[in-house]
Amino acid sequence: MEEENGLSFMDILKVIFKRIWWVLGATAACLLIVVLIAQLWYNKREQYFSVNYEIVYPDSSNGKYPDGSDLLASDAISLATLTSIKDGAYSAEDPDEFKNIDVEKMLSEDDISISENVAQTAGGSIKRTYTLTVSAKYFSSDAQAVTFIRTVAAYPVKRVNSIIDTKEYGLYFSVYEAAKSYDAKIEALASQKTYLENEYDKLKNYGSTVEVNLASLHNIFTTEQRQALTDSITANYYVFDTEGYKVNAETRKVALDKQIADNVKIIEAEEAKRGDSNPNEANTNPYDQIIAELTRTNAELANESKTIEKTIEAIESYTKDDTAEYKAKQAFDAQLEKYRSDLATATEALKAVSKNIYGGNSRIIFSNNRIKRQGGLGAIISALLGAVIGLLVSAVVVCIIDLPKYKKQKLAKAGAAEVEAEVEPEPETAEAAEPQATEDKSKND
Repeated sequence: MEEENGLSFMDILKVIFKRIWWVLGATAACLLIVVLIAQLWYNKREQYFSVNYEIVYPDSSNGKYPDGSDLLASDAISLATLTSIKDGAYSAEDPDEFKNIDVEKMLSEDDISISENVAQTAGGSIKRTYTLTVSAKYFSSDAQAVTFIRTVAAYPVKRVNSIIDTKEYGLYFSVYEAAKSYDAKIEALASQKTYLENEYDKLKNYGSTVEVNLASLHNIFTTEQRQALTDSITANYYVFDTEGYKVNAETRKVALDKQIADNVKIIEAEEAKRGDSNPNEANTNPYDQIIAELTRTNAELANESKTIEKTIEAIESYTKDDTAEYKAKQAFDAQLEKYRSDLATATEALKAVSKNIYGGNSRIIFSNNRIKRQGGLGAIISALLGAVIGLLVSAVVVCIIDLPKYKKQKLAKAGAAEVEAEVEPEPETAEAAEPQATEDKSKND
């Protein structure tokens, strides 16, 4: 097929095939260059690692850590977290395996991201899944990238177990020790028991040990036992800080006596006003109300004053050695300390159970255990792209160099053929040659 410029597609192919080895060499070189650029530069900038996973630990559906703080997806990729990972805080075998990773640049250029998806399962529970994506350009190898990503993903689980290991389970024992009254001590022990029950309630789905320990806890420091302690305190006027009480009691009793005397004066004044009122005025309620209120107040104050006196007497009695009251008080203190000891044992049991349960049930569930590079150009695609580019470029170059010459030669051959065709005589036919031969013969005769 002839084109307007006098060259056909086959002519172009002829020109290219005359330099086929040059074309193939240039194509191979371009293929290699493109592959190297793709693998060593482009892919490092454009490729990334991405993984989907779920975080599971006891009571994780509420979105909080065991210490009550919020479980935030962004915590796993905060500068503090990534720096601690880089420094080997979570790499016991090789603390220096991430030293070459520039986590500050990774964050500043948004080359690491995490997203959270919260969904409700068919059973009504909450399922939290996360997607972690990191640019591949920060890693020296795929193995380093996979290890780093798994470490970042596992950060919440590491933190959960760290909280459990360092958690203070005896929250109210310090309150108990600092309390200056028996009532405050009893309240502290009651609060400690309630705390233990609530913690066990979070673990109720994790085996029979929890049920056994919780049943045992119910029999420690029961409501009846607490009431018995309170009744004993009231009946025997027990005071924990006896010396402090005696100092304060003296001041308090003086204040009570003065307030009672002042109220008596007011009552007498109100009674006088009531007596001086108009005999025809039936309404004496204002005076009656004031008198009644002050009388009731004085009765309460007098009762408190008597309680102080009896308490002082009791203190003098149960602080003397070898008295029956002293022995009874010692037995009371021993019983209270036993309740504290029983709760301390129960607290240690909870700590051991919690460590065991959290350690065995806190994990990361990856949607795919194989973490691969994504994005960029694969070796085959980049090789094909390089081959196509090399072939096209070399073919164009060959055509630019050789096609004008080939065209000129082709046109020259075509012109020579036309000239030759014009000079060459046309062959005569047989009929025209026969008369000419007869004529020539007659002339010879």
